[in-house]
Amino acid sequence: MVDPMSVNYNLTALSNVSVINEPGDWLSIWNGMMGGFGIFVMLGVVGLVLFLVVRRFVDSDTEALSYAGFITTFAGILLFLVETSDGSKLLSWGYLVIIILITAIANYLNFVNRKI
Repeated sequence: MVDPMSVNYNLTALSNVSVINEPGDWLSIWNGMMGGFGIFVMLGVVGLVLFLVVRRFVDSDTEALSYAGFITTFAGILLFLVETSDGSKLLSWGYLVIIILITAIANYLNFVNRKI
């Protein structure tokens, strides 16, 4: 059990970096404070919201998951290509592979479950 009074959160690191001038560095610091999976969780939430929105307009859940997966994969690739000033990626390769695999599985299930 962690005592919340003894934990030292480095909030000064977030306040020292300008969000307007250096958004990549700010996201990198925030992602590092989250343990390296902050961007992945953010993409997961965006993908879930997209899935719920698209599900209202299409017939099947797998089709909605495919569309949401395509958009989330594209955003993930863009976040993978962005580098901060120290050369680190915003989204690591391991998390991008997970997003790509979920999209590939959703597309396969959509192809198998398609009504002909």
